[in-house]
Amino acid sequence: MMLLHTLLVLGIALTTSRITDPPKLIVEVVGIEEARGTILIGIYDNEKTFPKTGKSFRNVSVPVDGKRVKCTIDDLPEGSYAIALCHDVNGDGEFNTNFVGMPLEPYGFSNDVKATFKAPAFEDARFDLRGQKSLRIELQR
Repeated sequence: MMLLHTLLVLGIALTTSRITDPPKLIVEVVGIEEARGTILIGIYDNEKTFPKTGKSFRNVSVPVDGKRVKCTIDDLPEGSYAIALCHDVNGDGEFNTNFVGMPLEPYGFSNDVKATFKAPAFEDARFDLRGQKSLRIELQR
């Protein structure tokens, strides 16, 4: 009887800990050609602001020191998000474009959505964060 009681308590404790664990987002950026600069990550929580500069829900900067970068973001609430990121190769803190708005630095979006002549829609890049979520984003040029 004591063993059954212990197993029940342990089962409840394990279930409760999973429910209360905060969400964790792991982002891996691949396809980096130059091991310098910074990956600038914009995390957006709605279609009205995606992927507008300065309108993201959260920003993360990760130094580049190799051909891939991995970071963990553990302060986001559960919800739906989309990511737009760039490799700020020159380290000026901006996503550089030419005079007609074409990218001069590598960039990427969650779900590896490809940009054509404009940025993708929020729905195409959207993912749900519940518990732990891993994303792999390949840089585009």
